[in-house]
Amino acid sequence: MSVLQARPMSELRRWALTTLFVLGAIATLWFALIVEWRLGTPGPLPLRGDHLMHAASFAALTLLGHLLWAPLPVLSGVMVGAGGLLELVQGPVGRQTDVTDWIAGSAGVLVGTIAFVVIASVLALRTAAQAPDKGRP
Repeated sequence: MSVLQARPMSELRRWALTTLFVLGAIATLWFALIVEWRLGTPGPLPLRGDHLMHAASFAALTLLGHLLWAPLPVLSGVMVGAGGLLELVQGPVGRQTDVTDWIAGSAGVLVGTIAFVVIASVLALRTAAQAPDKGRP
């Protein structure tokens, strides 16, 4: 059991995080499938504005998903798969399928997972520091 699972989450906090996750997923689908989003041309690195959008949206969704449901390998794998599926679906709806967008989304999943691990570690350290020392008389 993770530290986050051991700490009960209030219904209001769970509702707020779930709402953010759902709104973020809707926004990601909206921008990926409907809105033509141009944020400039590639610079010296092969990185475009839409790559940053993919990475940021998948990082946020992954972090929220981990905070809500916490199974690291499963949720991270699902998010990487969802990014690939999103790219495959773009072709039939008239958008350009781009493997580099999937890579950017996968990098975002990694960032979101690392952020979750850091948050969980900090909470574990705080919990351990606040626990009474059982070795002292």
